[in-house]
Amino acid sequence: ENGKSAAVGAAKILATLKEGRLDEESTANFPIVQAGSGATNVVCDHAVINGEARSRDAQKLSDYIQYFEEHCRKTAEEFGVRAETSWKKGTPGFSVPHDSASVRLISEVFRQMGVTPCPEPSGGGMDANRFNMNGLQSVGLATAYFDNHTSNEHVLLDEFLRTGEMVCLTILE
Repeated sequence: ENGKSAAVGAAKILATLKEGRLDEESTANFPIVQAGSGATNVVCDHAVINGEARSRDAQKLSDYIQYFEEHCRKTAEEFGVRAETSWKKGTPGFSVPHDSASVRLISEVFRQMGVTPCPEPSGGGMDANRFNMNGLQSVGLATAYFDNHTSNEHVLLDEFLRTGEMVCLTILE
């Protein structure tokens, strides 16, 4: 009767948190919420929110982490609960110039396949993040999948199968 529900505190934090597409380079998503012990006749004493934030710009990511920590602390304090935040560094973003060797190579392969190259930045996590982090300049390629991370995510099989052609031509280049 005198307790404050940690689940409600967590909900207040999430309801007022800036998340989703933050800007053209940054996103934040907190889709995992766990609360309570399973008993329905007690005040929820703990809640855990898990998610991620990412940006191709390290300063923007640092600024968001600072905002996130302050937002959680302030919102929890206003509701009368305690919040602890922690984070760990994931795979860093990367940027490959449009005139780089890797972009020129794949652009030439696409032209040979009759595909107009369309280099665009991405905020996704992929093997290329790790390769670039370790000094192997590479790019990520969209391979015939659409509406990713939605319930309509799908692959166009005929186009997907052309990725084998792309790999063969890349090796020959």
